[in-house]
Amino acid sequence: MGSTGQLIGTVGYANNSDSGTISQSMAGGKFISRYSGTSSVPVVMGVDAVSFNDWSGAIANNYGVRGLALQYDVGTITNNMGVYGTSWDNWAGPITNGFGVFGEIKVNKATTQKGYALYGKLTKTSTGVLGSGYGGYLEANIAATGTNYGLYIGTVAGGAINNYSLYASGTARSYFAGSLSLGTTTPYAKLTVWGTGATAATRNLELVNSASTTLARMLDDGTFYLSGNVGVGTTTPNYKLTVYGTTSAFAFIDEGVILTAPDYVFDDPAYPRLSLDEIRAYTEANAHLPWLTPRGSGPMSLGARINEVLEALENLFLKVFDLAKRLLTVEEKITEQDEKLTEQDEKLTEQDEKNTEQDEKLTAQDAEIAALKAEIRALKGEPEAATAPAEATEEPPHTEPSAAEEQPEPESDPSEGDAAEPEAAEETPPAEPATEPSPDTADQPAEEQPAAEQPTAQPAL
Repeated sequence: MGSTGQLIGTVGYANNSDSGTISQSMAGGKFISRYSGTSSVPVVMGVDAVSFNDWSGAIANNYGVRGLALQYDVGTITNNMGVYGTSWDNWAGPITNGFGVFGEIKVNKATTQKGYALYGKLTKTSTGVLGSGYGGYLEANIAATGTNYGLYIGTVAGGAINNYSLYASGTARSYFAGSLSLGTTTPYAKLTVWGTGATAATRNLELVNSASTTLARMLDDGTFYLSGNVGVGTTTPNYKLTVYGTTSAFAFIDEGVILTAPDYVFDDPAYPRLSLDEIRAYTEANAHLPWLTPRGSGPMSLGARINEVLEALENLFLKVFDLAKRLLTVEEKITEQDEKLTEQDEKLTEQDEKNTEQDEKLTAQDAEIAALKAEIRALKGEPEAATAPAEATEEPPHTEPSAAEEQPEPESDPSEGDAAEPEAAEETPPAEPATEPSPDTADQPAEEQPAAEQPTAQPAL
């Protein structure tokens, strides 16, 4: 039960204190266990190191095997290994399990606070410089048809609270150069999460913050849930979905408001239809159409807004239809009036033709009257030049009938021109006519008649 500084079963020491070169290897101790028989041997160990506490004493650190590699000077060490374990198959015999290093913890009766089957620790002290440090370095590079595992973690079970196949307690980053798959050994992309079903009953992926609030959730049927705002093309979304750029969609459903045309404007007899005067009065008073929500009313459903615009458009189309109908009625009235005016123009043209014909007749009658008057004056023996101006003043001027007179003037009888002759005679009393010779004496010579009864001038017949 005495105390000792060190208790060592075996000590091996190899020392090279010169600058000479060791071509093969240098070992403080070497143990070989070789079996050349043909029968089976349960266990073969090159080194079997056991350290145990057989009584009630306390052991600070208990090492079955401890390896220590130190660098004490400026010499270069390519590979410095505290423990190096190799499992080597040098012939054709198969090896079921090969372990370079095997660590095992067995808990029988005592309470073990922490058990490490494999423990690696990397520390830096003083002013030493460490290029790259690996708490554990695992590599599998075997040209074989089997499966290589850089790190394989078998079944982890039996924990009273939690079981972790892989647990990283630090805040350092994790890096994977290859693909990472969860739930499948055949990843489809850099990250593949294989669900447990194909319905909304199971969750495929879920993001939760430190307050246990679900931020995003993907279900196995493809349903995706987000609790916050989503920004597309922007890092500061102000609404549930903020898109900075052009969007395209085949269908849109907004808060349960389906984009449907409000056809009740056309087929609902109870729908209140406003007149143009009512629409004008409302717009002038409120600065917006009666069917639209005014500006400044806050966020509005896009579907509801589109339905309002469609309702306003259909109401305005009703007014367009009404105006078109009224315009057609006005055009029909204008066409009817044009036909009446055309008919009136035709009547006026016909009346003008009749008036022209009447003027021609009056002109002919005037010519006849003038000829008769000339004959009368010749019979009377009056000079033609003396009475010509008087005859010109006696004729009343002929005026064209106005267009308003629909009935033509009655045609004058040529005989009426003869009846007007006495009126002209009253204005200018003619000289006393000479006595016309009788038929019996007309052919007699002039010298046979009395001189007193012979006229001074014989009018030409």
